[in-house]
Amino acid sequence: MSIGPEPLCFHCTHYRGILGPAASDDENITPYGCDAFPKGIPLRFFGRYEKHLTPVEGDNGIVFEDDGTTPDYLL
Repeated sequence: MSIGPEPLCFHCTHYRGILGPAASDDENITPYGCDAFPKGIPLRFFGRYEKHLTPVEGDNGIVFEDDGTTPDYLL
């Protein structure tokens, strides 16, 4: 059984890691944070449904920046 590739977020210079198990009551927000989403990364980005390459409402103009470790298959 495979769970698929890791989130692109893991390779972003803005990624800050896990916030805690109850960071948000919103089921569409993960317990992982970054500079763009300090209260929790939206599932749509962390779940790899979308790549956060252009600004969206609420991200303070901060988008994915490769930390130099991103595998080509994630880009």
